[in-house]
Amino acid sequence: MKNLFSKTPIALGFAAALLASACTQTVVSDVPEETAETGSKTLQTPATVKPGAAVEFSHEITAAAAPGGTGTVKLTVIEGYDAGTLTLTTGGTDPLSVFGVDTTKTVDMASGGTHSWRVNYNAATDGIYYLNVQAAAAPDAGPEMSRVYAVRIEVGDISKAEKPQSPGDVMVTPDGETIIVMEAEETIE
Repeated sequence: MKNLFSKTPIALGFAAALLASACTQTVVSDVPEETAETGSKTLQTPATVKPGAAVEFSHEITAAAAPGGTGTVKLTVIEGYDAGTLTLTTGGTDPLSVFGVDTTKTVDMASGGTHSWRVNYNAATDGIYYLNVQAAAAPDAGPEMSRVYAVRIEVGDISKAEKPQSPGDVMVTPDGETIIVMEAEETIE
C-alpha cells in the first residue's frame, strides 16, 4: 500500500499538467506584431480571398424617379489593376429599363484605379427594382475575372407596389412557425 500512495502525487501532477495543456487556446489575432530586427509592424491576414475580379463598387442615387420618370445612379468603381481593360455592363430587373449612351462602358485600367459612371433608368410602375452591374476585368497579365453588384432602386410609392405572389399556402404551425405549403409530385422508380 505504501508503494501505491508514493506514486500518486506524481500521477496527479502529470494528469493536471495534461489537462491544463489540453485546455489552452490558440488565438490568431488581427493585432499587428512588431518584428524585433526592423521594428516594422506586420498584420496577420486570413489566407482566404474571395474569388473574382479585384473590383469594389459604391453608388449614389442622384435623382430618384417617379413612375414613368427618369432617375440617375452615380456608380463608383475602384479596381486594383495596373493595366488592361475593365468592361462595365448594366441592366435592370423587369420593368426597370436602363437607357442612354452609357449602358456599357470600357475603361483603361492603366489610367487610374477609380472610375465614375452615370446610369439613367426608368420604370413605369411603383416598386422596388434592381440595377445589375457586371464588371469584367481583363488585365494584361492574368486571366479575365468578373464581379457583379446590384443597386436597389425604389420607384414611386413602394407601399403601392405589387406584392410578390406566394408559391404556396402560407400557414402557421401550432408552435407559431410560419411555413409555406407547396404542391409536389413524387416519382419513385
